[in-house]
Amino acid sequence: MKVLASDFDNTLYFKNLEKGFKDSDIQAIRSFQAQGHLFGMCSGRPLAGLLAPLQNIIQPDFFIVSRNVNSQILRLEPLPYSPWAHKSRPRRQPGS
Repeated sequence: MKVLASDFDNTLYFKNLEKGFKDSDIQAIRSFQAQGHLFGMCSGRPLAGLLAPLQNIIQPDFFIVSRNVNSQILRLEPLPYSPWAHKSRPRRQPGS
């Protein structure tokens, strides 16, 4: 499984486009998700500022958004994969 996150404004969403999104981007995201991968949105916008433009066009699996001066990660359930779960990968020591 792969996890991909995209910025929103002027990366995925363009105010000057009729729908706001490029058809090729929408299809690529849907294909990526259909293969079992996770797609998320990153933005300095609050969550409410993303939901309306995304409605019925793109359905992210998670959001990394702004909440006042703090960021928050939103997902209804834990990610099914953790890169730290593999014993073959050496654990980083704090401060290294």
